[in-house]
Amino acid sequence: MKKVGIVTTHRQANWGSVLQCYALQEALDRLGFDAEVIDYFPEDVTLAGQLKRLRKKSSKLKNPVIYVGAIAAFTISYIKRKIVFTNYIKKNLKLSSRVFYSASEINEKTAPEDIYCCGGDQSLNGFMMLDVFDNLKDDSVKVTYSSSFGKTSFTEKEWKHEVRSLKRFDKVSCREDSGIEIMKKMKISDPQWIIDPAFLLSRNDWAKVASKKYKGQKYIMVYNLHHDKNIEAFEKKLSKKYGLPVINVCNHWFEFYRYGKVLWSPKVEDFLSLIQNAEYVISDSFHATAFSIIFHTKFISVVPETVGTRIKSVLNLFGLSERLIATGTAIRGQDEKKLMAELDCKAIDSVIARERKKAEVYIQSWNDIVK
Repeated sequence: MKKVGIVTTHRQANWGSVLQCYALQEALDRLGFDAEVIDYFPEDVTLAGQLKRLRKKSSKLKNPVIYVGAIAAFTISYIKRKIVFTNYIKKNLKLSSRVFYSASEINEKTAPEDIYCCGGDQSLNGFMMLDVFDNLKDDSVKVTYSSSFGKTSFTEKEWKHEVRSLKRFDKVSCREDSGIEIMKKMKISDPQWIIDPAFLLSRNDWAKVASKKYKGQKYIMVYNLHHDKNIEAFEKKLSKKYGLPVINVCNHWFEFYRYGKVLWSPKVEDFLSLIQNAEYVISDSFHATAFSIIFHTKFISVVPETVGTRIKSVLNLFGLSERLIATGTAIRGQDEKKLMAELDCKAIDSVIARERKKAEVYIQSWNDIVK
C-alpha cells in the first residue's frame, strides 16, 4: 500500500478547505492508498500572520487606536473559528505525527511518503504550498490533485516561481479550465482538468457527515463571503415574499448586523446540514455551490469578479451556468426564477459519476510513477 502525503490548505479556518481535504483523504484510502495529511501550519494562517495581513488591508488601521480595536475584534473571531475547525480536523483527518510550521522543515526524512500530493482548494495561490514541494528532492514523486490557482493574473516573480515549481511535478491537475490554460501557457506537460475533491464522495457519504440539526426546517441559507450588497437586498426580498427565514452564515462575530438569523462560525457538520436542508442557497462561495449541487439543493451563485473562474467552471461542467450572477449586479426577477427552477438531479448525478471515474483513473495513474 503506497503512502500519500497530502499538502493542502486544511489549516485555513473555513468549511470548504477542511471538507475538500477530508474528501481527498477518504477517496485515496478507498482507492487503496494510505493517505495522511502533512500537518503544515504556516504563519499566514496563524493569528499573528492574519493580524499582519489585516494591517495591510486598510490605511485606517495605521491609526493605533483603530488598530488595537480591530485586533481585539479579529482575535475573538479567530479563537472561535480555531476551536470549530481544529475540533473537526483532529476528529476526521489523519494528520502527520509532527506539525510543521515552515516549508523548510518538510522533507523526505521528516515526512517520509511514497507520493507527495498538492491537494485541492487554492493551493497554487501564492508560495505557501509550493514551497513545500520546492524543498523535496527531484526524484520524489510529486503530483497535484485538482489544485487551484484561485486567480488569473500573476506578478513576474509569482509567474517564474509557479513555472519553476510546477515543472518539477510528475503529474498535474487543476479544478478549473482557466487553470488548465494557465498551465499550458507555462508549458506544463499534460495538465488535466479534474473535479474538486468534494465530488469524490457521494451524496450519501456527505449526508452521514452532516448533522441533523436543520432537518425538516424551511429557510434560505445565505453565505455572502464577499459582502455583496445585492445579495443582501435579494435575500430580504425573497424572505418577505415567500415567508422563509434567512439563515446567514458568517465568519466573524462582528457581522451580527446581517439580515436574518446570523450564525457565526457554525460547526462543519452543521454547515453541511444547512446546505442539505435549505429550501434555497444563495452564495458567492465555490464550496457552497459544490455542496448545493451534490445535495440537489436549489441555488444561485454570485460570482466574485476576481476569483470567480472556479465557480464558472464547475457551473459550466454541470450545465448550470444560468444560475450564475456576476458580483455587483442587481439580482432581478429573472434571477429569482433561476433560483426557483428545479434541478435536473439525474443529469447532475450522471456528470458526477463520469467525472469521479475520470478522477479515479487519474489517481490510480500515480502508481505508475512510484519506483
